[in-house]
Amino acid sequence: NSLTVAYGGFTLLNDINFHISESDKIGLVGKNGAGKSTLLDAIQFVLTGGKGKFNLAANASGRRTIEGYVRGRIGSEGKTNLRNGDVTTHIALEFYDDEAKVSFVLGSVIELPENGIVRDKFYSIYRAKINKEWYIKDGKTVLRKTEMDKQIKKSKCDLDYANSKQEAQSKVRYYLG
Repeated sequence: NSLTVAYGGFTLLNDINFHISESDKIGLVGKNGAGKSTLLDAIQFVLTGGKGKFNLAANASGRRTIEGYVRGRIGSEGKTNLRNGDVTTHIALEFYDDEAKVSFVLGSVIELPENGIVRDKFYSIYRAKINKEWYIKDGKTVLRKTEMDKQIKKSKCDLDYANSKQEAQSKVRYYLG
């Protein structure tokens, strides 16, 4: 299997694509605060159905939260967020199964209303590759979940949501063996 990660940091369309095969080794190198741990946390979030502790790669206490990531909290607690109001974040991982010769996407759409709690939904899309139009409109506007659903259906892809975090974890195990 190989993995492609489309990763949007604090700015839209800041994609990093890794093509990793079974025998590859990769290193993630960068200055402090460059987003190395954020990238690992995003991958972990999808692969564990939201169960992991954040920032363990950089700090054993792992005090970051999904709310902090979605809002783009910077510096110490109580400091300014990069994003306020209603915020939507997408994490999508694209895999390719060499044996079945098929691509599939495992992901999560995370919505945080201005005065509400985080709502995350985990999903799979079989026989599909990541399509930026599913997540971003006009290259600058992040789509909400309902808009994402319409874009994926318009692509004639089968979107399948997990009904719970446990089901999301089961889907990851199923797809990745």
